Amino acid sequence: MVVEGGENLKAYIAGPLFSQGELEFNEKVDACVREAGIDTFLPQRDGLRLSELLEQGIAEEKAKGMIFDLDVRKLKETDIVIMIYDGRVPDEGAACELGMAYAYGKHLIGLKTDVRTLIGGNDNPMLAVPLRSSGGIATSLPELSKILESHVAQKQGLQIRERKRN
Repeated sequence: MVVEGGENLKAYIAGPLFSQGELEFNEKVDACVREAGIDTFLPQRDGLRLSELLEQGIAEEKAKGMIFDLDVRKLKETDIVIMIYDGRVPDEGAACELGMAYAYGKHLIGLKTDVRTLIGGNDNPMLAVPLRSSGGIATSLPELSKILESHVAQKQGLQIRERKRN
């Protein structure tokens, strides 16, 4: 979706990226978001990889700092953060990214296709509250599509009303 100034909405996809299954699911989420007309930053594709930086001879702490700095910059530049929220305990990196995105005032959407929880059937409130109070938590890719379509339509409606005022 094109926003004022001619740029597309941007989404940062936060989630685990350590197993083949996680990487493949992240790609499906990315495709779903792009189908809604939203540009994406998918760290496994667009970010820096520690192993590659180390192979280039960059010191480990410097390489980790480079990854952190890029991810923070991309979080600041994005409009929407989509947190893949699966697992009894969601990915700690994604949880950190969610907290930063909340502090930056970003639109937050969760995707939880997994029924497991840490706290007796309830999700950790430090994650669930910011997600539910912003964009909500989808339980499937089709539901994520509906949430994104609604968000895009809302943004388009705001832009049309703002243009009419001017």
